[in-house]
Amino acid sequence: MRPGAYPGRHGHAESALGAGHAASRHGVPGAPAVQRARYRVLQHLPIGTRGRRVSIGVLTVDFYVSGCRSLKEKRQRLNGIRERYGRAHNVAVCESDHQDLLQRAQWTFVAAAASRDVVDRALTDIERNLQGSVDAELVDVRREWLD
Repeated sequence: MRPGAYPGRHGHAESALGAGHAASRHGVPGAPAVQRARYRVLQHLPIGTRGRRVSIGVLTVDFYVSGCRSLKEKRQRLNGIRERYGRAHNVAVCESDHQDLLQRAQWTFVAAAASRDVVDRALTDIERNLQGSVDAELVDVRREWLD
């Protein structure tokens, strides 16, 4: 399968995101950012683990970015999140909401592993590191499990 291709695009009954989602060439229209991030994590799992049960954890963090006068300034202050965590193995990162608000931001981290403990440790490390490394105040932190 070519990079970026979604299983199920060419008439297969099952899609990687489950039944009911119509995939297109440029992504999954209408699917929430969490589902797109979940798919990005799952497509990079080793082939031998695809048939096994995988624990998937979602960490959603809301930020208050004080003193921003433009969206460009907000993105510059928060862009380190994508740089730092976007390259981590089995972790997908996306800015999931409040893209057009100057002083609010929401980022979602999705981690996958064969063990729930490994995912929990990864998300706990991300949460702990965010508190000291981001030029913004953490307003809300939510964690959910998709397994």
